[in-house]
Amino acid sequence: MKTYQLYYTSCRKGLSSGPGFQAYAMSEGITEDERKEIERYGVYVPPNDLPSQPDPEQIELLFPVSFVFFRLKSGRYGVCQSKYVGQDYSGRYGNYFCHALILENGYWPFYPIQLYGSPVFRDRLTQDEANTDDAPSPLLPIDLKDISPNGNLDVNVITDFIEEYGIENLKDMLTAILSYEQSHRRLILCDEQENIPYWIGAIQMAFPVRLAHTLTFTTYTYDPEGMNALICSTPRNGGRFAFTETQRNFQYSLFDFVQGESSEMEGAYKFNQVVDIGYSISRDNLIAFHDFIDQFSYDVINAEMDAAHDLFTISGTGIADMSYENLISAIQFANTYAPAEVLGHLSERINEITEKISGRADLGAAQVVTEFLFRVARETGVPSHYDNAYNFFFHSLRLMIIEHEQTDKKQIIEFNNDVILLNRQHREDLLRCLTDPELLRELSDLLSNDDVPEHSGIYFILMVNNLTDLGYTWEQAAENHEFISFLQTCFALLIRSENNLSMALEKTNKDHNFFAQLIVLGITHTAERGESRDALLRSFSKALKSKKSDWAVMVRIRIIEMGHDSFIYDEFLFLLTLSENKMEFFWSYYDAIFSEISDYRDRYFTVAAENYIEYLKDRQFIGECSKILEHASEINNDALLTRIVEGFEQGLPVSHPSQKLVEEILFISEIKRQRKVRTLPDMTGLIRLGMNIYECDKPIVELFGSAPPDLEGMLGKRYKKYLKWILPKLLSIASSPEDHGRV
Repeated sequence: MKTYQLYYTSCRKGLSSGPGFQAYAMSEGITEDERKEIERYGVYVPPNDLPSQPDPEQIELLFPVSFVFFRLKSGRYGVCQSKYVGQDYSGRYGNYFCHALILENGYWPFYPIQLYGSPVFRDRLTQDEANTDDAPSPLLPIDLKDISPNGNLDVNVITDFIEEYGIENLKDMLTAILSYEQSHRRLILCDEQENIPYWIGAIQMAFPVRLAHTLTFTTYTYDPEGMNALICSTPRNGGRFAFTETQRNFQYSLFDFVQGESSEMEGAYKFNQVVDIGYSISRDNLIAFHDFIDQFSYDVINAEMDAAHDLFTISGTGIADMSYENLISAIQFANTYAPAEVLGHLSERINEITEKISGRADLGAAQVVTEFLFRVARETGVPSHYDNAYNFFFHSLRLMIIEHEQTDKKQIIEFNNDVILLNRQHREDLLRCLTDPELLRELSDLLSNDDVPEHSGIYFILMVNNLTDLGYTWEQAAENHEFISFLQTCFALLIRSENNLSMALEKTNKDHNFFAQLIVLGITHTAERGESRDALLRSFSKALKSKKSDWAVMVRIRIIEMGHDSFIYDEFLFLLTLSENKMEFFWSYYDAIFSEISDYRDRYFTVAAENYIEYLKDRQFIGECSKILEHASEINNDALLTRIVEGFEQGLPVSHPSQKLVEEILFISEIKRQRKVRTLPDMTGLIRLGMNIYECDKPIVELFGSAPPDLEGMLGKRYKKYLKWILPKLLSIASSPEDHGRV
């Protein structure tokens, strides 16, 4: 793999247009954006208490090397060594030389700090390079295998250093590292300059090489607050960092070994003990842990390291001494980061895990462990692992529904739904477990003995929705006697609690046929027990109100088709009573239900209309009669039809009608003729007579015919208006005493 190079210094001719500080040369493969970013990491500001014109011996002795490990925005990893060199090509002091190495891709095959002091780095340009006016050639990439780490920074040297300078200091540093994700307090190191690479090496070598690449650092910076690195070393004197109490206690994790003023680290990580043993007794266990965690997609160092170590313990020695909380955290770590092959290995511990947790699994633990068990089952394909997963899932539901009543019911439903979604691709296995007769029988017995309607409601929701989600039809359900028995058990309890029954029906809304069949089962159940179905009816109506209107209509139609139209009509009466706008409700119901099912309409429209008009005030009733009479053929009660015709006639004006009203009068007249409806007074006949008088082209004797409209029952005021309308015209067309006599 290629390693690209870049030199940055003050020179006469580099990659910029003029002399001065600039990138002198770089490998092809480094982009312009990367170049600018590398230059910022390579900036060197010497301590301000050092000589301004040092000689070479002072430079070597006093001026610290800045060695920086970083990650570019492009994702590439790099290191750069910046050293003070004194004078530049023009003789001015303040020059430094930065040599950067950038990996083409991937990670360094060793800890980045091990490149500190590597012979691969150059210290400066040659005099010819610094003074040339010619543009430099691109730097050749170095093959990674040709780059050797510093042998003075291997694990044995670091171990000796920690033995001398104290493991407790390192453990505090590791605590700061593991807490950084929450605290956002970067590490500031202050010590003799020669110790800094060893401290950084000790920190990095506590972790696998891959994870150590998340620990960016610099061995020296003048201004830690302006440096983009997690671990920054800076001198006590000569730098910009103030070492204030606020910085030490709140802003940074400060480790000042010069002045002896360090931040206090709160809390302790179990991982630190592993590192302690690794540095002080034997590194074997730490290396084994590194190998273990390298198998995971875990790519950030944080407090989850303890969960990773607990999982490592589970995979090795088991869970005998592990707390419940730590076990859950370890399994959650596996769920989040474990690859398939690791899950397969952990399957050996499933029985231990479920036995430890099953008696006290709360919602969070149930979610974590259930996901883990199903992932293991999918990876191994072992039937017993699936059985374990399903058994734990059902057992967890039982604990949360029956025994841990404080668990939020909405969260229980969400947990159930997540498990079903997780296993949809194993539909047949799911259905086999959900419809297992033994499970259903146990549930029925459990709910009967428990005798709590709320618990039955939750199980009712879960079982029905699970099956309908998986495409289980009612026809299949009806063949499963234990499932029907389970539903009957639920209904027996839910009928006693209307709120829980309503909730159960509201939450089961996947398949309209399945839902309709459930209601019919409830109707049958109440009938067989001689119980009132009022609670079922109200709950049913409330549930449908929460559904889409088309879905609700399909449910009602399906129930009617199954012969329970009286239940749907009772619901109509219930809804009619509740509706604020009864006219709007009645006609909406007609369009949705009566117009769709002729048998139901033939049986119930007449009584529905009769009940409807009882709610109408006089003016509303008169106004509605015309619309109801449009459906006169559907009214099978002559007395009701006569009443509605009378209502229509009561609203007729005693004057020449509009064209629209003329059409209505003719239509009603035909209804009266066909159905032999007689009204007193016969207002439609009288209005038609008046219309004929004004359009008269016949003798008066023919106008009245043999049976003129009946005036009986017309009130005096209306009678006067009628005569005032027709008499002038009649008298004007009377051509003889006989005609006047007829008038």
